[in-house]
Amino acid sequence: MSDTIHSPFKFLDAFQREDAGLYFGRDREVDELYELTFDTRLIVFFGASGTGKTSLVQCGLANKFPPARWQELYIRRNENINTSLLGSINDALAQAGGAPSEDPVDGLKALHRHTYTPAYLLFDQFEELFILQPDKAEQQAFFAFLQRFMDTPMDARAILVMREEFIAHLWDWEHLAPSLFDHRYRITHLEQEAIEGIVENTLTQLDRQARLRAEQPRAIAEQIWSKLAESESGPSLTNLQIFLDRLYRQAAESAEAQPRFTPALAAGMKNIDDLFDDFLEEELQKLEQQLGPGREGVPIRLLAAFVSDEQTKKVLELESLQALQQKYQLTDAERELCLDVFENKLRILKSYEI
Repeated sequence: MSDTIHSPFKFLDAFQREDAGLYFGRDREVDELYELTFDTRLIVFFGASGTGKTSLVQCGLANKFPPARWQELYIRRNENINTSLLGSINDALAQAGGAPSEDPVDGLKALHRHTYTPAYLLFDQFEELFILQPDKAEQQAFFAFLQRFMDTPMDARAILVMREEFIAHLWDWEHLAPSLFDHRYRITHLEQEAIEGIVENTLTQLDRQARLRAEQPRAIAEQIWSKLAESESGPSLTNLQIFLDRLYRQAAESAEAQPRFTPALAAGMKNIDDLFDDFLEEELQKLEQQLGPGREGVPIRLLAAFVSDEQTKKVLELESLQALQQKYQLTDAERELCLDVFENKLRILKSYEI
C-alpha cells in the first residue's frame, strides 16, 4: 500500500491533545482519572498492552485541562530514566526562558516560577525501567527522586504509565516511596459495544469533515468487530487503529475522489494478524532494497535476534549486536538504519539501547 496516502487514523501512534475530535470510547475513564489528579500528586496508571493508556493520558486527560493548566513533560526511559527526566525538565525550562537545572526537583520548582502552570510528568512505558537492562542504581535514584518529589510542596504531578503484568516490580521500591501504591488506576480492554461505538462515531465524524465517505457506519463497525474478534491478538484499541488505517488505504486506492468505506469493503479485508504480517513484510522488503543487493533476508534475521523463544522482546548486549553486524556485513550506518526502522517504523522494538 502506498506511503503517499495520508490516513486520518493513528495506526501505531498515540492520540495527542489535538486529536480530541476523533477520540471516542473512554469518557468514563478520562473523567475518573481527571478526578484522581485532584486527590494525589502520584498516580500509577496501568493496564494491558493495547488498552490505549498513552492516548488516554495525552489526549483524553490533557483535554480535560485548559492549556494554561497543563504543562506536559513526556518522559521515556531511553538510556537512563533520571537523565531523561532532567532533560525533559530542562527542555521545558529553556522554552520558558529559564536556565537549566542540575536537580529535577529544583528544576520543577523553577519551571513553575516561569510558567505558573502545573507540570504533569508522564512516565510512559514505565515498565522499561525493570525489563530493559535493569540497573539497580538507576532505579534507586529514580525512586529516591519520587519520594523527594512527593515530600516537596509544588504544583506538579507524576503519572507512571505501565503495563499491568509488570506492576509487581514496584513492590521492591515501596520502602523508598511509601505512597507508591496509594493511588492506582487500571483500565481494561473495551467490549464489543464500545469498540463498535468508536468505529461508528469516528467514521461519522470523518464523513462530516469530508475526509472519507462512510456508508452504513454501524454495519461497517460490526464487520470490523468480527475481523478483530477472530484474530489471535484480539480486539485491542491498537489493533483497531491498525485495521482502520489499512482499510482507509485500501479504499483510497480506488479511482474515487474520496475513500469510500462500505460494509462489503470491511468484510473483504483480512484479519488484523494477517494485515500486520503484510505490513511487516512490505517494510522489510523496503529495508532490503535500501541495504542493496545481496542483503535479501538480512533485516528479518536481524529482527529475529531481538525476539526470545517465548516471543517476547529480548535486549542484545553490544557484543552480540556487533557480532550480528559483522555476520551480515553491515556498516554502522546500515545497522542504525535497521534499528531505526524496527523502532520507529515497525514499532516492534520499543527501545534498542545497548
